[in-house]
Amino acid sequence: MPRPFVHINFATTSSGDMADRSGPISCKRDWTRVHELRERYDAVAVGARTWKCDNPRLNVREERLGREPRQQPLRVVFLGGHRCTAGFADPQTIVIGTDRHSDAVTYFRSYGRELSRPLDSLRQHGVRTMLVEGGPTLIRSFLQQGAADAVTVYVRCGCVDTAARAVRAAVPEMPQPLRAERFGEGVLLSSGHVPDAATTAQKPEHVRFAIIAAPRTGSNMLCTMLNAHPEILCHHEIFNPGGILYALDHRDGRYDPGSPDDRDRDPIGFLHRVFSHRCGRNAVGFKINRGQNEAAFHEILIDRDIRKIILRRRNRVKSFVSETIAERTGQWESYEFSDFSRPSPAVEIDVNRLCGYLAATDAYYAAIDKQLQATGQEALQVAYEDLGSEIEQRRMLSYLDVSASVPALIPATRKRNRTELRSLVSNFDGLRAALSNAELVEQLESREF
Repeated sequence: MPRPFVHINFATTSSGDMADRSGPISCKRDWTRVHELRERYDAVAVGARTWKCDNPRLNVREERLGREPRQQPLRVVFLGGHRCTAGFADPQTIVIGTDRHSDAVTYFRSYGRELSRPLDSLRQHGVRTMLVEGGPTLIRSFLQQGAADAVTVYVRCGCVDTAARAVRAAVPEMPQPLRAERFGEGVLLSSGHVPDAATTAQKPEHVRFAIIAAPRTGSNMLCTMLNAHPEILCHHEIFNPGGILYALDHRDGRYDPGSPDDRDRDPIGFLHRVFSHRCGRNAVGFKINRGQNEAAFHEILIDRDIRKIILRRRNRVKSFVSETIAERTGQWESYEFSDFSRPSPAVEIDVNRLCGYLAATDAYYAAIDKQLQATGQEALQVAYEDLGSEIEQRRMLSYLDVSASVPALIPATRKRNRTELRSLVSNFDGLRAALSNAELVEQLESREF
């Protein structure tokens, strides 16, 4: 897996001093530039001395931008062998060091000043782009190890030649030649390609999304609802072990990104092929369930450009009963054209299996939420019980950047078990007596379909 894109950015005085005790080095215009950069990167990194001496916030501030920030980066602290715990009680902070000093942050082990393994850990954690702001020891390590892709340096002076000498004095390893331009009250020097702010801020060519769900939470219903929108192509379980389940209107043989064997040999390549087959739609997505292809699931979670819809079902008892029936009958999908001639059988529910299922489901969603929080990502949380709401449908369409001025989204699914659980659970009274949790009893007795 490639390391993150690394952009080194710092300021120095005309004498090459990166720490001016008389006051901030950057002018007002440069501070705006710095905060615009922070907003565009997944993480901002500093070394141990900068963290210990300055205790920097490393965030994007409204007063510097003149508007509300669109997103906040993670904070990365390269501690090495130093000890420092200031401000570490923060899930948005990642510490890289030789020893763990706090359980309140994400920690990756380092080996001396070697950067390849920590950078690999950061990439696996979802950090694809990182801004390195100091200090000089950390910056020199990145340059010495060839781990920097772009460099920008602001020098508070009026002469380009003086600025160039100051940068060489501050960091002798600085790549040459450097481009120079007058900027604000000083000079800005740069090397490498720095993405333009207007380019990174523009709306993506098309939206990629994934519905992350557990079985029997209404994900087929949601897929067909979204696929009914003229701007959305929404597949079903493309990583189902039994086969690749495309969108219903694409199951005619004309759509073929590969076989299940091709998919399983290269799940990441398959994932990108599915996203690239837009079929004229503006948004392309699919659903993925618990336990389906861990490599693809991890890639989806760490890719900040893939929008996540987290689907839950509030009535977890009904989810479990529905899954138990599906396992018994083999009927996992129900559409208008499905065979409904045979009613669903009543099943006996073991309370210990139910409790184990609930614990596993809670842990599954908690792990997803933790990963998204740790990587500074926001997901759209939706519930099966709300999918028919016009307000909820408009919220989903807005999240996917497609037109919300369309008729109500009508699913192609048909509910197979339109009855109370009393008719579907053969040991209903015994199960009710065994449940000590009032919320679960209420879910068991619910008459909502």
